[in-house]
Amino acid sequence: MPDVGSEPPSQLVNTPGLSSADKIREAIRKEQASKKAAEQNITEDAIAATFKAYAERHSSKSTRTALMNTLIKLEGKIIHVAVPTLFIKEQVLHETDLIAEIRSIFHAEDLVLQVDVKKELFPEYEELAAIKTKLTSREIYQKMVTKNPVLKDLVVTLGLKPEGE
Repeated sequence: MPDVGSEPPSQLVNTPGLSSADKIREAIRKEQASKKAAEQNITEDAIAATFKAYAERHSSKSTRTALMNTLIKLEGKIIHVAVPTLFIKEQVLHETDLIAEIRSIFHAEDLVLQVDVKKELFPEYEELAAIKTKLTSREIYQKMVTKNPVLKDLVVTLGLKPEGE
């Protein structure tokens, strides 16, 4: 029968003492307290600032513009984002790094991003849509000739007859 004290030192296991368990508990308490403090700092303004900072760093100009054309409202753990068009909604939803960054900054993994198209909150987009009217073929031709008068010579040379002439 082998002697208990004769085991080689390589088989001994170093078990942590009670003081290290207390240190671990204290570290967990501090982490939870900092997360709770960060969650209390979640405001609409803070989230809007995070959106803006993310947008300014983004390499795509269209995505930057889309993120800047949003209205943010916070209700509990839901971030409601109002956008003027379906295209902007899709762009915002494709920015998965944005929600990950927001969750990381505020230490709240349960934050949810809800994006809705609300045209009525963006009257300037409605004005732009009303300005665009369909031009007739004749009006398009006249605009093209105004920009490039040589076009008229080409039409005459080829024997073409624009509509309305």
